[in-house]
Amino acid sequence: MNTKRITRLLEFAYPLCLEIPRPKKHVSLVLRKGRVVSVGSNAMKTHPLAKEHGYMFEEMHSELDAFLRCGEPKKGLTLFNIRFNRMGQMRMARPCHRCMPWCVGVFDSIWYTTDEGVMLHGEGLLPINRGVKESRNEEIHTIP
Repeated sequence: MNTKRITRLLEFAYPLCLEIPRPKKHVSLVLRKGRVVSVGSNAMKTHPLAKEHGYMFEEMHSELDAFLRCGEPKKGLTLFNIRFNRMGQMRMARPCHRCMPWCVGVFDSIWYTTDEGVMLHGEGLLPINRGVKESRNEEIHTIP
């Protein structure tokens, strides 16, 4: 995914994030072949899978919400997690320790925002963040 595509996804998700009436404005996009096939957000509604994954108060996380909304087939999917604070600043949207295991099993790649830019989670990738190496399994793309 290139910087132009990432920027377009952020521009798509930004107004969605700001509409969320919660302090953590977290949106997940599921993409197939580069196109958005579903959108999910953290929700106060419960779901049996949320209970199964051990989510607090059995409330759905945006990753699960977006995955449940995407139609068949569920192959060749990419997850793009976005979070902005109430001032419109990009924040960390890495899937939590309860989401990451099932997300790795379901999605071909997982992208998420950080305070510095957008990161790709995956094996064997070297980080790229203003020339500073931070972690072995993540690649950072800063957004101008």
